[in-house]
Amino acid sequence: MIKPLQNESNNNFSEQILADLISQGYEGKKHLEAFTHYSKSIRPAVQRMIQETDEFAKTGKGRMTLDDLFGSET
Repeated sequence: MIKPLQNESNNNFSEQILADLISQGYEGKKHLEAFTHYSKSIRPAVQRMIQETDEFAKTGKGRMTLDDLFGSET
């Protein structure tokens, strides 16, 4: 079962974005510009994923078995 996150601070990915930008060496104004860009791109990406998932659920397109997904051990 998939449940939404209850803690709002976990929903915006700020810590992950900041950590990634720091590891890439961004500093000062460039850091702020990159953070703003990546922060704004998260929501549209998640909404596209939700739309694609809804479409797959409605049409059955992309239906996979567990063996398709994880491979068969036999």
